[in-house]
Amino acid sequence: MRLSELGEFGLIEKIRNKIGPPGGEVIKGIEDDCAVVESSGGKVYLYTTDILVEGIHFKRAFSDPVNLGRKALAVNISDIAAMGGKPLYALFSLGAPKSSEVIFIDSMISGISSMAKEYGIDLVGGDTSLSPEALFINIFLVGESEKDTVLYRSGAGAGQVIFVTGEVGSSAAGLDVLKRAINIKKYAPLTEAHLTPRPHIKEGEIISSSGLATSLIDISDGVIADLGHICEESKVGAVIKQSDLPILELCYQYCANYGLKAADFALYGGEDYVLMGTVPEHSYYELRDLMNSEGCPLFPVGRTKAEPGIRLQNQNGGITAVEINGYDHFKNRGD
Repeated sequence: MRLSELGEFGLIEKIRNKIGPPGGEVIKGIEDDCAVVESSGGKVYLYTTDILVEGIHFKRAFSDPVNLGRKALAVNISDIAAMGGKPLYALFSLGAPKSSEVIFIDSMISGISSMAKEYGIDLVGGDTSLSPEALFINIFLVGESEKDTVLYRSGAGAGQVIFVTGEVGSSAAGLDVLKRAINIKKYAPLTEAHLTPRPHIKEGEIISSSGLATSLIDISDGVIADLGHICEESKVGAVIKQSDLPILELCYQYCANYGLKAADFALYGGEDYVLMGTVPEHSYYELRDLMNSEGCPLFPVGRTKAEPGIRLQNQNGGITAVEINGYDHFKNRGD
C-alpha cells in the first residue's frame, strides 16, 4: 500500500497504534490538537507542531514573505487556542534551497517575530537545513492552561449545540481567487483570510474558562473533517444545518460569479482557523452572551446526535449523510 491509498489520517492512526498510549505525566497524546502534559500548580503544558511546505501549503507567487512567516506561527497558535490555552515559547526550523533570496528569508523571519510579539510568545531556538528544492518552515509551540479548563475533542455528548467562532469557507475561496489570479483586489477579504489567518486565542480562553463548553477544535481541514474528529473521539454523530453556516456575502458573490458552491468551501475547504465546539443546549445562550460581551461572535451550526455519522440538512430541510473528509495531504493534490 502507498501513502496515496492510506491517506494522511490513516497514517496518523497507524502512528498512533504503533507508539501506543503515553505514560508518565502525559494526559493527552496524539489524538488532539495539542499534547497535554502535567505541569505544577494546577496547570498543564500544551505542545503542538506544524509544518508549511512550499508547493503544498503555500506558493511563493502568492505569498508575501512577512505574511508567510506570520501564518506559519498562526497555525500553531490556533492549536493552542483549540485547547483554551495561552502560547508561551516557540522553536522554529527552516529548510531552504541555496538559491533562496536572503531578503525573502529575512522578511519571513520578521513575520514570525512580529506574530510572536503580538501574542506574547518567546522565540527560544530552532534549526536550519539545506533543502534540495522546496522551502519549508516547521514550528514547535509550547503553551499553558489550567488543568481543569482544558477542552478536548472527546467531551461532546449527544443533543448538544455545535458552534463556530467565525466565518467559514473564506480561506478556501481566497485560495481559489489566488489560483485564478482574477479580481484579487476585489476579493481581498477572501485572499487575506487565506494568507493571514487570525488565531482565535481570545475566543478559546473565554470558552474554556466559562466551563460551559464540552469540546473544542480548530478548523484546519474543513468543518466536516474537523467535526468528524470530535465525533470520532466523543463517540457521537452530528447534523449540520447548511443555512446556519456563517459565510461571508463576498464568498457567495464570488461563487455565483464563477459557478462554485460557497457551502463546499465552508464544509470541505479548511484553513479557516476559527474554533468549532459543542455546548449543552441549556448553556448555549449563556455562552453566546458571554462571548458577545467580549466582542466575540458565536454561531450555532448544528446538533450532535447519538447516531454515528455526520448528516447535512440542506436549505429545503432535507437531510443527507455526508462523507467525513477534508484536505488530505497524501490523497489530495498539492497544487
